[in-house]
Amino acid sequence: CQICLLNHANFIFCRKCALSGQSKSCKHRIKLGDSSSYYYISPFCRYRITSVCNFFTYIRYIQQGLLKQQDGE
Repeated sequence: CQICLLNHANFIFCRKCALSGQSKSCKHRIKLGDSSSYYYISPFCRYRITSVCNFFTYIRYIQQGLLKQQDGE
């Protein structure tokens, strides 16, 4: 393992992001399905995953009628 960052005397190690394949500072983990394994992901990949989840949640709210259209006036 290679050291990526030194932050207040705490070492953050580089890990290979399971999604992008790049060696980044991967502090976040993701578990897929019923697998017992966790995969480390980079902050960028985590941000993309949360953005997609937020989008689908928004679409679900629209389908359920929980959001109402506002008038332009």
